[in-house]
Amino acid sequence: MVTGTLPPTDRAALLAFQRKTAELQRAVMGAVALINELNGKLAVLKRAIEQAPAADQALREQARAMELRLAALDLAMSGDRTIERRSEPAGPGITDRVQSIVFGSWSYTGAPTATHQRGYQIAAEAFAPVLDQLRRLVETDLKALETAAEAAGVPWTAGRVPVWRP
Repeated sequence: MVTGTLPPTDRAALLAFQRKTAELQRAVMGAVALINELNGKLAVLKRAIEQAPAADQALREQARAMELRLAALDLAMSGDRTIERRSEPAGPGITDRVQSIVFGSWSYTGAPTATHQRGYQIAAEAFAPVLDQLRRLVETDLKALETAAEAAGVPWTAGRVPVWRP
């Protein structure tokens, strides 16, 4: 029976760290997917607002402000791809940092290194406020925008329940 070279305490530490990083990775990848989904949804909603004669300028401005907030969240998650394309140094985004931890620590058979643990701490601290802002954008601000769009007679967009009274 092969038991490996790690003492039991190192195996337990490694497994605990891998589970912790897997949970962070799941949340980060979900947030990135949600940001991409919201970008598309918001683009369609903005076009619908522009097509509605009863939609006032404030509704358009609200949609644009939401689009800018979403872009800032995307920048935090993915890093500045514009700077990177110009071969300039740019700090890693949260996603890059998490992937680096996962690829580095999951292929390593020893206990998590101080670098991996510090990388996790940095990524987790950076991700928490981004996730809070994303949650507020989805659960409060987007719903309010969709409600205002419905009241203004904006053409239906995916995800909105139309209001109709016979």
